[in-house]
Amino acid sequence: MQAAVAKVMARWGRLDVLANNAGYAILGAFEEFSLAEVKQNFDVNVFGLMQMTQAVLPIMHAQQHGRIINIASISGTVAGPSQSIYSATKAAVIMMSEALAAEVAPFGIQVTAVGPSGVRTDFLDGRSMKRSAKTLPEYQVVAQTMTGLGQLNHHQSGDPVLVGQAIVKLAQLAHAPRRLYLGNWSVAALQTKIEEVVNEVNQHLDLTQSIDHE
Repeated sequence: MQAAVAKVMARWGRLDVLANNAGYAILGAFEEFSLAEVKQNFDVNVFGLMQMTQAVLPIMHAQQHGRIINIASISGTVAGPSQSIYSATKAAVIMMSEALAAEVAPFGIQVTAVGPSGVRTDFLDGRSMKRSAKTLPEYQVVAQTMTGLGQLNHHQSGDPVLVGQAIVKLAQLAHAPRRLYLGNWSVAALQTKIEEVVNEVNQHLDLTQSIDHE
């Protein structure tokens, strides 16, 4: 990572935009995963992204300018069967990005977590997506979800070219959002999730408010 950053600086003399895009999904029932499988997914999706970000922050700090774009997923906000580990990694990316954005704003650095919905790439192919090594057949809801994802593969609504164009536009915004959700399905899922959270909070408001000193 340091070598890549040094190469950019040697050629251009500055570093204005970092887009962290590396990641993959490991899918299955939570009970099926080994700790090694979980750690590997976090190493790529979270810790690799953090290392790359820490490598460029001193440069952007000194420049008093920079854009950091972290590719998360709608799955980091809206989770479902089979996605426990992948969603956990992307939720970590989103929340880290929001906290970092508040920390580095005084230095002219803006940070955005991007949450696309399905994009028509090889993301759901075996060469990209991974399954847990162990399979428990009693988790029918996971099996049904995996069947649906298989049918969705290469039929997702998102166009990767348009996603790339949106990220370029994001990097050029004078005031970038801390979260940017991409795709109509992403927005619909987010709105449904917000309503669910509000309803659940309101249903248990008495319990929620019961812990504070009078």
